[in-house]
Amino acid sequence: MKTLGNRLKLIRKNLEFTQKEFANVINVPFTAISKYERDEIKPSSIILERIHNKFNININWLITGEGDMFITTKSKSEYTVNGKKVIYDSDLQFIIDYLKKHPKEIRSIAELIRKKLSLKKDLDNFLNQ
Repeated sequence: MKTLGNRLKLIRKNLEFTQKEFANVINVPFTAISKYERDEIKPSSIILERIHNKFNININWLITGEGDMFITTKSKSEYTVNGKKVIYDSDLQFIIDYLKKHPKEIRSIAELIRKKLSLKKDLDNFLNQ
């Protein structure tokens, strides 16, 4: 891919996002996505870092077009509850990093997980340990 705009569009298409959905996820006005993709404006380093972190994008590929688009992790360890796969190492690391920055959010995160995964009993036991 020749330009940063082309690469951003390719990421968005691979993730099956509309421009508006992609904008919401990376927290920019949706009109910015169209301008990025047409190379009318360049995203800031903060926006590039967000894209890298949120989607596991190889920052070198994003900036230069060299290498693979996605970072491949060596470990794909997964954690299970009652025999059901619930989370991968990389996802767990994302949650841990977020909670290090926002420790008061642990109850909110637990409630979100409880609702999304329907693991109320298991989470209650964990939180009450």
